[in-house]
Amino acid sequence: MKKNKYFLNIILILFVISNSLLASGLNTNPCVVHLDKSFYVTGEVIWFKIYLPSESKGNPFTMRVGLLDQQGQVADYFFLQTEGKTYASGYYKIPFDRPSGIHHLVFMGQEQTSKRPIVLAKVAVPIYNDLEKLNISEITPVAKMPEKSLETNDLQIEISWISLRIKVGKLCRQISS
Repeated sequence: MKKNKYFLNIILILFVISNSLLASGLNTNPCVVHLDKSFYVTGEVIWFKIYLPSESKGNPFTMRVGLLDQQGQVADYFFLQTEGKTYASGYYKIPFDRPSGIHHLVFMGQEQTSKRPIVLAKVAVPIYNDLEKLNISEITPVAKMPEKSLETNDLQIEISWISLRIKVGKLCRQISS
């Protein structure tokens, strides 16, 4: 009887914890985005695949995909169709003038009843612009090593010769001091 009581208490605790996590919004983003690389250089292509909830199967819709800059402003956007699948894949070619920094790829849909835009997924995309000029004044100089003069007694070097055998084909020659 006591074992059943403990078992029911554990199930009740797990139920309360799972409901509180869902209510707190930790699981509000039901989509997963897969990128082909961890960072990009300007001029490269970002290949991506977004995995949608299973409820989207058979319900084709169009989503808006946008690239946000570091300030959160829309730098560029395009549209992507799901064709009733539970995933959608595509690509985005990064312009050469895009500044270095962490940008975000945002996937947006539209709620059917209220027609409000909803964010399906948002993923950080580090972009490096290798064409930007490096501002030397912003780089902090490396601290100099303190110069120390060595006295003649501080430095000790020992050189000793050992005998070596070198085989070249069938020839064997001995080198010694």
